[in-house]
Amino acid sequence: MNQVQTTQGLVDRDRLEVKEIVTEEDNSRSIATEWTLDGELVRRDLHIIMLRGQELSGDAANLG
Repeated sequence: MNQVQTTQGLVDRDRLEVKEIVTEEDNSRSIATEWTLDGELVRRDLHIIMLRGQELSGDAANLG
């Protein structure tokens, strides 16, 4: 049987409710996955996607 690691130890997957929360900001998009067992939050995973990289300024010849 599939199990998931939680704050309550390993729990059978079919006992957990899963909700995904998607948030978009100026330079990022995040997906939070919340796992609950009998109404109690027992795990939260967060995935963040950066939409554009860090900007650099200056002469490229001087980098390195």
